[in-house]
Amino acid sequence: MSDYIDREDFLRQLSARLEKGEREYGNKSFERSFDDLADELLQEYLDIAGCAYIQWAKARKKLYAIQEGVDSFCSDGSSDA
Repeated sequence: MSDYIDREDFLRQLSARLEKGEREYGNKSFERSFDDLADELLQEYLDIAGCAYIQWAKARKKLYAIQEGVDSFCSDGSSDA
């Protein structure tokens, strides 16, 4: 099976997450309304999008710094004109 499709690992992590939820919250999610769960899911999507934006901003900053370093290294300060 391909590395990027590791169902066994996914299922282990899912099981651990559900067990943690059971210990911490007593499986109260099963008693919540569909609307409450849907709202929580939408909040999770916002968290994911926010984390993706933060990582994008960090990567962009690093790439710009690398490019500036390359440009500085490759430039000898003289003009070819």
